[in-house]
Amino acid sequence: ESEPFGLRLEKVANAYIAFALEHGPLLELMYRSKHQEGADLIVEAGERSFERPIELIAGAQAAGEIVPGDPNVIASIAFATIHGLASLAGSGMIEPDLLKAAVPLAITQMRDGLRPR
Repeated sequence: ESEPFGLRLEKVANAYIAFALEHGPLLELMYRSKHQEGADLIVEAGERSFERPIELIAGAQAAGEIVPGDPNVIASIAFATIHGLASLAGSGMIEPDLLKAAVPLAITQMRDGLRPR
């Protein structure tokens, strides 16, 4: 039996945030560089890395765990929340203890908001 959607999403969030905090300058360079001419490989890599969150959303929809809708849009909203937490933590605006509490709370709120009605 597979893990519930909320747990899978929390694992993705924690992995992204850990990477962002450990490799902040690299992540910033990747995001900034993708808008430059000749950055096709960076753009492709970014698109490939976003396939997993989209698959996570689509799988949860197929299993009836979350509401229907465009998986790209739902994944983008989830990513915006997760990236926002990582960005705030990376800039020192969220202390580690607060981040540790904020991630599961954000995932719970997302999961509850996406629960079928």
